[in-house]
Amino acid sequence: MKRSPWASLAPAGILLFSLSFTALQVFAAPSGWLNVDGNIQFAGGGGTVDWANSGPAGAACANGGVNITGSGGLFNCGVAGVGGNPPTAPTLTPAAAADPTIISATFIVDPISGDTAGCGGDDPTTLSGGGPKNGDAINSYTVSAGTVPAKTELSNIYAVAHTKADGHPELYFGAERLVNNGDSHMDFEFLQSTTTRTAACGGGFIGNRSEGDLLVAVDFTNGGALAGFSVWQWHCAAEPGPQPADGTVCNPTGVPHYEQNLTPAFAALTVNAATIACGGWVCRDEVTGNATQVAANDFLEGGVDLEGIPFTGCFRSFLPHTRTAQSFTSVLKDFAGPVDFHSCKDPATTSTSSPTGGGVPAGSTATDTVTVTNGGAGLNPTGTMTFFICNPGQVAAGGCVSGGTQVGAVKAVVAGSATSDATAPLQFNGKYCWRTLYTPDPSLAGVYEPATHTNATTECLTVSGGVDLPNTGVPDLPLVRAAVPLAGVLVVPLLLLALYWSRGRAVTALVIAGLVAGASPAPAREAPPAHPATAGQATAAPSASSPAPSSVRLDTVRARVGGWRLVIPRLGVDAVIEPVGVDSAGAMASPAGLDTVGWFNRAASPGDPGDAVIAGHYGAGEPGVFRKLRFLRPGDQIDVVWPSGRTVSFEVASSQTVSASAHPAGLFSRAGPARLSLITCSGAWLQGPATYSDRLIVTAMLA
Repeated sequence: MKRSPWASLAPAGILLFSLSFTALQVFAAPSGWLNVDGNIQFAGGGGTVDWANSGPAGAACANGGVNITGSGGLFNCGVAGVGGNPPTAPTLTPAAAADPTIISATFIVDPISGDTAGCGGDDPTTLSGGGPKNGDAINSYTVSAGTVPAKTELSNIYAVAHTKADGHPELYFGAERLVNNGDSHMDFEFLQSTTTRTAACGGGFIGNRSEGDLLVAVDFTNGGALAGFSVWQWHCAAEPGPQPADGTVCNPTGVPHYEQNLTPAFAALTVNAATIACGGWVCRDEVTGNATQVAANDFLEGGVDLEGIPFTGCFRSFLPHTRTAQSFTSVLKDFAGPVDFHSCKDPATTSTSSPTGGGVPAGSTATDTVTVTNGGAGLNPTGTMTFFICNPGQVAAGGCVSGGTQVGAVKAVVAGSATSDATAPLQFNGKYCWRTLYTPDPSLAGVYEPATHTNATTECLTVSGGVDLPNTGVPDLPLVRAAVPLAGVLVVPLLLLALYWSRGRAVTALVIAGLVAGASPAPAREAPPAHPATAGQATAAPSASSPAPSSVRLDTVRARVGGWRLVIPRLGVDAVIEPVGVDSAGAMASPAGLDTVGWFNRAASPGDPGDAVIAGHYGAGEPGVFRKLRFLRPGDQIDVVWPSGRTVSFEVASSQTVSASAHPAGLFSRAGPARLSLITCSGAWLQGPATYSDRLIVTAMLA
């Protein structure tokens, strides 16, 4: 809990500070890294940068945009709009893009009523729906295209988050108005929630209000000749607090509210006292009528030292807007964005899996090592690292982008590095990737963002030689039969030798003849007809003329005492489930009988997160339990019945036919939604290996 530093709410509309534009005044500034001097272009002085470069206009940028030469600027190369579209925003200058002290920067070109392209030809960033106000729920804001008075229009708005010399962040913001001949009221709102639009035209917003959200309200009064500003912060609890930690979500359902700070020595604001030059972009000042100039009182800029509030959260969105009157709770009208804007930095992260790359044998374990730095500016990151690994079914093009299974314990970052515990043996074929979650120490709250990281190259490994699909053509011979030939090799010669000495040559010859006859190979098993589905094809639904599989009602299913059962009402299946592992060939073992099914005991249990895999035989001469599996359709019910009578139900979602040598992504996974995969043989009969060429896999989701 934190004690509120804010005084009681002042009457709405009373400004904390005011300044006359005839005599430039600057209140308490942040660090002074950016010149808060009423100029857009860098003019030297005590600061390091300004919004635009210091020199005259030069040859057009490579994109055909406006080029201001010189140095010291953050933005350059904005492009004029064509065909009724607004201008294109400038980008960071090369020097700014390489500056490690810049955490985040944004430049918004807000459409105005004169921009006729898109959304019906009016300003598409107009707030409607009965007049939202500062402090209303963000999700309640609605958007429409409309005409906004020039004095209430936003034009160009920009902001930058910067790391001070002491390692803590500060914010700077600026904006251009269209006219200076009427009262206008502008708000710069910084939100910790990621806030987005629901549609490009119309729609609304998605986002939340959180403890510590910041709003700087700027008011131009007396016909636009005076300005003042006030600073507000969102609080969850009634005053005087205490308040919860910054970042605690508390939307306005009663007590949560904006509270005004009466002595914001951590903030600064100024405006231009005379006409000034525009930057490397298109200015749309209607007073000068010149795209390269901004009239007096039409440019404002300011800054906030977040450490001075104090604020220990992380802003993630920037939402500037205008009010129709001086009152803080007057109706909001025009807005820009919202855009991603971050006040906290991510640590610079490198990571390496061991092993990495391809050819990793199945059954191997892996570890991940991560190094974090400050990226060249600010405090060194300390805290903890949590490690996750994504299996082949979870890996995306970018690596382990989300999800995964946590590996071992959370590790402390020591001297900028942390190494995970080893994974469990990786049994399945495919690509595995790591993901890490950095959590900063409490002393770095408000400086570093909790950050996830993955690297699709150095933090991934590919396992081969893992579990193959089961052979579900016919059951394997019992082990005892496999042992008989070996026993004969040892016993028969000894028996013949004894007969020779005790009974004579004639008797021995008769015995040998009998043994040879008994050892003759049995007639070859008749090859069953080819299965109708082939690899790479979806199993066709049965036609109206197809023989319908038998059906069985759940309430008439014969209970098998002490058994764990698979029940498929549509197919008339009520089969005992036996646990199976991996056979000597490295494949999922198949069930022992034609009428039983096998659950792979190294994957998920039915109903648990991940893929529970159950295999059943298709059969050769005699049909197996899954001979009619291809008749299942989406929505069909499958039940796993435990010995206690508890039933876990699934619904068929899809089916696919793959090669017998395939390793489908996500099969055997212990992660993701609870699902059930039923496997049987399909395709053409292969006489040599005595199996079918393909496998039919039916996937069902937990009902």
